[in-house]
Amino acid sequence: MGRYKFIEGTGTVRDAINDGFADLEELAEEMGSWRDNISGTPAENTERFGVVTETADTLEGLDRPTVNDDLPESILDALVTYTYAKVQSGRQRTPSRSYRCSNACNQMSAGAEFIRGALDGVEDENVRVDLETLAAEVEEVISNVESLEFPGMYG
Repeated sequence: MGRYKFIEGTGTVRDAINDGFADLEELAEEMGSWRDNISGTPAENTERFGVVTETADTLEGLDRPTVNDDLPESILDALVTYTYAKVQSGRQRTPSRSYRCSNACNQMSAGAEFIRGALDGVEDENVRVDLETLAAEVEEVISNVESLEFPGMYG
């Protein structure tokens, strides 16, 4: 396993939410494929299969937060900063699934936190409700995935 370096990333609120969710969708595909490949084999009766299945089902069942383009650009295009793990050394080229999930959560959380902090300056009640809804949708995704287990392939 490679060593990780934690660095700061920057992106717009819109991109932080959309890109973070796209990373979770990628993890859903990987875990779903792994589950499907195990299904029907003797490994299907193992504890690991149960964990893989639960993780895949949870990721596949997530609802994408609705980043409505009608929301204020001053909020959606604001820059946010988040921390993510990057592999520093070793043969591993990408972070583990667990770190990738954490990276996505950190990214999305930065967007939701910015939205929550900007609500005081929003006078239009409908826009305020839409922003609160978006932040709540993002926070719900994060709460559903932050405790998921990503077992290793061979251990």
